[in-house]
Amino acid sequence: MADPAGAVQASVIARLRGDATLQGLMTGASSPEWNIYDQGGSGANVPLWPYVFIHPITTQLGEIFAMGMDSMDVFLQVSVFTQGEGFAQARAIAARCYALLHGPLAGALSVTGFTNVLTLFANRQELEEVHDRLVQHIVDRYKVVIAG
Repeated sequence: MADPAGAVQASVIARLRGDATLQGLMTGASSPEWNIYDQGGSGANVPLWPYVFIHPITTQLGEIFAMGMDSMDVFLQVSVFTQGEGFAQARAIAARCYALLHGPLAGALSVTGFTNVLTLFANRQELEEVHDRLVQHIVDRYKVVIAG
């Protein structure tokens, strides 16, 4: 099976950028990026607040391989960064990302060249950036089950 990491990342970014509700939560952001980036970051590599960063990505042999299907499990990190007092805005953005990605109700991702069997939320971590206590960082991790 080919490596699905890039296709999964592109699909997640497209889904998040295409959601009007998430766009409304991303104050100051504009089309087409809506402050949602991959590891390349924004064009100037200077983030505008708030922003969402989709990286890093890890892949491994998929669990459904045991059922006779060629598969990979892709683990990706969705990081939300906000600036201000408290986590309210960061939590709202992370919650919308969760609604767009987790479980069968979110629907399968359109992953070019692959089939997305299911995407599941794994865990969340909330951090305050040490260098600047006004930066909130929420890290959500997802497991994307891919069949070839």
